[in-house]
Amino acid sequence: NLAFWPMAPIFRRVGAFFVRRSFKGAVFYAKVFSAYIFQVLKEGFNIAVYIEGTRSRSGKLLHPQLGMLAILMHAFFEGACKNLIFVPVFIAYDRIPDEGAYLHEISGGKKAPESFRQMLKAKGMLNNRYGKVHLNFGPPLTMNDVLTDHGLDRTHLSTRQQNDLCREIGARMMNAIDRQTVVNPQSLLAGALLSGGREVVSHPELMFRIKAAMDLFCSHGACLSDAMTEDYPACVNAALYYYQGRKFIQGVDDQVTGEASPRVYRIVENRRNALDYYKNNSICHFVPPAFTAMAILEKDAFQFSAADLHDTYRQIEHLFSEEFNPDASNPPAYIVRKTVKAFIDSAILVPHPVMPDTYNLSSEGFRKLIFLSSTMQPFLESYATALTYFAKNRRNHHRRSKMLKKMLAIGNRMYRQGEIRLKESISKANYDNAINFFNKNGVRGSEDDVLIGRWNAVVGKYRNLMSR
Repeated sequence: NLAFWPMAPIFRRVGAFFVRRSFKGAVFYAKVFSAYIFQVLKEGFNIAVYIEGTRSRSGKLLHPQLGMLAILMHAFFEGACKNLIFVPVFIAYDRIPDEGAYLHEISGGKKAPESFRQMLKAKGMLNNRYGKVHLNFGPPLTMNDVLTDHGLDRTHLSTRQQNDLCREIGARMMNAIDRQTVVNPQSLLAGALLSGGREVVSHPELMFRIKAAMDLFCSHGACLSDAMTEDYPACVNAALYYYQGRKFIQGVDDQVTGEASPRVYRIVENRRNALDYYKNNSICHFVPPAFTAMAILEKDAFQFSAADLHDTYRQIEHLFSEEFNPDASNPPAYIVRKTVKAFIDSAILVPHPVMPDTYNLSSEGFRKLIFLSSTMQPFLESYATALTYFAKNRRNHHRRSKMLKKMLAIGNRMYRQGEIRLKESISKANYDNAINFFNKNGVRGSEDDVLIGRWNAVVGKYRNLMSR
């Protein structure tokens, strides 16, 4: 999509090469391209691979596209080089220049193809300020180390073993990029504003949520922007001013005390999707706490053991398997125990004085669990919308593009009628992932009414946890 004049010749001169999005039916092209990659590796060049395969329209990291990775690994197994070293790289921006285009596409609009004319029109964006660019590098992963860990010899690997290694390395790279994700003031504030599902948020409640999130981020060792580590309250105030200036939120003056600074903030309805995009920039750091919070709330008890949460956490992780990259290195039991420890440090949970592995939930901790679990509410509402579509349409009744269009229409209707609460849940990206998930789990149309009923019960159960 960037192979247009005059950019294509410039990109080629600085080392870029263009790749078809699909090799389907192009056997000769695939063989020539594989030979080209073999030669590039043989000569020792570095290759930058955008493993998601496309830009994320929702703001969060996508699942890995393994085609390019498989070609690289195949060249390695064929002897192109002695070793492959994978370096995870995280790149993000305080504000993206093409924000409007992303939000247009997430709401069902078509993507405008790149062109020289479009590039000329974009020059006006250079007059705006977009904040900082965040660039982090994770620890490298070497192919030879992976083979040694598995006790494998590169010269005696079956096709299945190569494919398994490709999936493992892809998952480990995505997890490594997640760990390098930077929490900046814009993403933290967007999460705190949206994660109650209400139109207005008081300043004390907003700061309560932000402190709860910061306590967990610090406990987990999340990457924070430099300014956040120095003085995060000042950063949050600056972000509030920034969002007010961009008309994302509106301050409501205190009519009783006459305070100049607003004590209540109203989220502008048609800007919720933009806030949701920035929230999703760092949502990977919310995932383990949110899943664990949902597991605790599902128990509906103020006293429980960590072992009681493992199965529920695994079920929630499965439900969102198309939304987030699961931790490839650690099982749910490890993640739950690590998160429970962070909850203790944040005064959400209190260890029982006598009974081992047993915890009590504090009243303030209950509020924090509601806040954390609410970060998953837009996805649950999107999945409920997808199930409504499947219940009303037979299998193969619509093509993928038509299905997404119908889901967007259903989502808008459900929002108007109050069946879903969040404008940001009307998302083409969420519906696309919902289709993938339910198709993999046997739901393809109204003929699967029994399965649709079961999944509606599951989604409804978790949605109810956040309405307490």
